[in-house]
Amino acid sequence: MPGDVGYALAATVGEEQRVGAALAWRSRFTRLQADAEVNAGRLAARINARGTLVMAGGQVFARNQTGGAYALVSTGRVGGVTVTRENAPAGVTNRNGMLLVENVTALVPVQFDVDADTLPAEAVAQGTYRRVVTGRGGVARVKLDVTAFRSLPLRLTGPTGAPLPLGLVLQGRESGTRYMVGYDGLIDFNALSGDSALSAADGSWQGCQMDLPQALADAQEQLDVRTSCAAQLLVSREN
Repeated sequence: MPGDVGYALAATVGEEQRVGAALAWRSRFTRLQADAEVNAGRLAARINARGTLVMAGGQVFARNQTGGAYALVSTGRVGGVTVTRENAPAGVTNRNGMLLVENVTALVPVQFDVDADTLPAEAVAQGTYRRVVTGRGGVARVKLDVTAFRSLPLRLTGPTGAPLPLGLVLQGRESGTRYMVGYDGLIDFNALSGDSALSAADGSWQGCQMDLPQALADAQEQLDVRTSCAAQLLVSREN
């Protein structure tokens, strides 16, 4: 396990005496070992390091050993999430929301989840429980439903300054997140969604596109967004 320290001592008694010692330390990324030996009055020592680079999910991960099965856990775009394997901590996702878990038992269902007590403040987790089976020497993809979220009220108005209608459903361009317009044109927008625009897909507002201000992720107070959208009469044709 990462952080473990091991040692070994050996001695040979005879016409030529030999005494040897070894000390090893393992991190998540590499294994370091130092050896020393006194043989017939001559001293020898060596230090070696070894590790493995694993490519998975378009990223490169450094590990202290090779072989066995792995699980590539994804927590969306949210980093710093503690992942559990069979209810025991397995590691923390990197800034890209990825974690490579090693020493996964092949051909046996293994449970992955998130540690809700250590979930970042600006994150929401839904249905994160996953159970996967990994083949020998394979890498299993495990996607946990974690979303970066910070609530930001947006008040949306049309070209005349009137609020968009109550109940209008909007969808984020990049994330696909759906919002419903409330009273006075307000929506509870996710400032960390990465959406640059919203679109309406129902009623007389169908096809309406509205660009959002830049740097919404840094906004702390309610914003008013005036759109150029206006209700359009939809004409249906009968064959």
